[in-house]
Amino acid sequence: MSNKAPVTDKGKMMQIQPAEKTQPKTEREKLAEMRFKDKISYIWGYYKYFFIGGAIVLALAISLLNTFVFNPARKPYVSIATFGGYLPWETCSEIAEDLTLRFVPDTERFQVYLESYYLVEEDPQMNNAMMQKLMANVSVAELDVMIVSKEHMDTFLLQGLFAPVESVLPTNIITAQADNMYNARGMIYSDETKQETTVMANFGIRLAGNAYLESFGIRTDDLILAVVANSNRTEAAIECVRSFLTE
Repeated sequence: MSNKAPVTDKGKMMQIQPAEKTQPKTEREKLAEMRFKDKISYIWGYYKYFFIGGAIVLALAISLLNTFVFNPARKPYVSIATFGGYLPWETCSEIAEDLTLRFVPDTERFQVYLESYYLVEEDPQMNNAMMQKLMANVSVAELDVMIVSKEHMDTFLLQGLFAPVESVLPTNIITAQADNMYNARGMIYSDETKQETTVMANFGIRLAGNAYLESFGIRTDDLILAVVANSNRTEAAIECVRSFLTE
């Protein structure tokens, strides 16, 4: 005999009738119930990281398009470096732009680059970094012409930095500058023997009294103009040298 209480019809209904559950509102429904100001706050709070990420990606894309498609930087037609005394950035820019206008055929795509390398006696770390940067640019053939103080010229010659002028410059320039040739002992690399040898040769042109550089307020007493041995832009380097020497 069962001890369970009889179940009435009402009880049966209570047993089988499922409790009604509140369905969660969709994002659309939530927004529909909000005022405009609340909608803006809600959307920003919920999606702000997506907006920020999208803005960063868009800005990067615009920057890359501007750099490489719409407004690409001009490529170096010839690269010049000064080594010795400090040359202000403004002066470097003025000389580079003037030389660009003098002999670069396509000034919208190419320009002359000029950078000043200098040493500071009381800062050996900076000097080391400056020298490493210079040698790195030379090693990847990024420099074509250098203006060097006599103080550092012989050191660079023993490292094989410069080409004998007779091997790169035309006869008319060499003849016109015969009295200004800088004759010294330097290292050269021979393509025939595949070896480096030390020779006496004219490795540069003295710039004392050079009218072009002095027009920019540069002291020229001990400056020497030389062509970097591994330059791949020989014709541009010749035009550059010609512009320095013709005023």
